[in-house]
This record gives sequence, structure tokens and C-alpha cells, in this order.
Amino acid sequence: MSRQTLVVLVIIVSIFNGIFSPWVFIAVGFAPAWMPGFLPFEPQTLFYCASLLISTLTLLVSGVPAALAERVLKRELSPEGSIWIWIGAALVLCIPAIEALIKQL
Repeated sequence: MSRQTLVVLVIIVSIFNGIFSPWVFIAVGFAPAWMPGFLPFEPQTLFYCASLLISTLTLLVSGVPAALAERVLKRELSPEGSIWIWIGAALVLCIPAIEALIKQL
């Protein structure tokens, strides 16, 4: 697979986690702390912004193990290898979302 395809896969996994994660409801509870004041405080806006927040956090947090692996292994790890680590970390963060989706079905 090409690097671009792998990065798109990481983004898709992060979006999946943002939509189905149970953490979205926790993020909605803390919405007054992180949501800008100019946005309307309506359920649709709250869910969209909380989902976007969880997706972005998944993308950022799952990149940490990949960055650490690149730093520690230096030349032993290919660029595709670090992206696979990134995908793996994103999938680990998606476990609660997968469980919530299975319970809904």
C-alpha cells in the first residue's frame, strides 16, 4: 500500500472513533469548557463538535507511539512501518467504539 492510502486509513479509523465512541457523550458534557461561544448550543452542533473533537484527539494521540517508534528505532523502521504503528494505535483507541457499535446492533 502507498503511504497516502495508509494515512487515509488512519483518518477513516479516527473518524469512525469520533462517531461511535462513548467518549462523545462525555465530551458533550464538558462542551461549555471547549466549545466556542459563537456556535449555537443545540444538540446537532454539540454532537458534531464533540465528534470532531474525539476524531482529532484520536488522530493526535495515536500518532504518539508512531513518533516514539521513529525516534527510538531511527533507521530500522520504514516510513510505512511507522504509519502501520499509527493505524494500530488508532485501532486500539477504537475498541470502545467498536464495542458500542456491536451493542447497538
